[in-house]
Amino acid sequence: MPSSFAIYIRTVHIVNAASVRLANKLPFLLSICSVLIGMGIGAMIHLGPEEDGVNPVRSSPLYANTRPLLEDGDEMRFILSTNLLVSCKMLLGLITCGMISIVMLMWTGMNISWAVQSALESGIPLNTVAALILPHGIIELAGFLFFGSTGCEGLLLVFRKLKYDEWQVDSSRLNLNICRVLAGFFLISFASVLETFVTGLVSAKFN
Repeated sequence: MPSSFAIYIRTVHIVNAASVRLANKLPFLLSICSVLIGMGIGAMIHLGPEEDGVNPVRSSPLYANTRPLLEDGDEMRFILSTNLLVSCKMLLGLITCGMISIVMLMWTGMNISWAVQSALESGIPLNTVAALILPHGIIELAGFLFFGSTGCEGLLLVFRKLKYDEWQVDSSRLNLNICRVLAGFFLISFASVLETFVTGLVSAKFN
């Protein structure tokens, strides 16, 4: 039978491995929760299209027809540059204890709720709203989550500094965040193509 010391060592290894896995997932889970909380706030707070001069439909990054009429190539560049600008701002969470990332993800969730509410209240059928948002919106939102989770790493960095009194940035965590950014960039780019060539056609069909 294994000794008590061997059992203790094995338990410590299991706990440490579980802690590493949780730490790897925590920023992404925090990003998802931020969007869900934002959607919940948006659902509870009714913002009319003329209130405070804000149109929630046109302010949402996931809703069709939020950009000027451009040729396909220029339109895709406009959508891609706009989404990448938002994504890069989310990375500022690295130097703001994750706060900028969390706030921007919550704002994205609120805009999603307001956009859907506004469309439904204007008489647009639910299946039409889904057809306009889902083709590119799910992929685009996933891209924002990857960028946002990278920004939320700032919160873990501060936590480790307070707990261990040192900035802990190991190579495996650095590689993980590089993969997140690359995955986010790929998803945002792919969503921009879909929004230009697929959602645009769907929107034209309903119009």
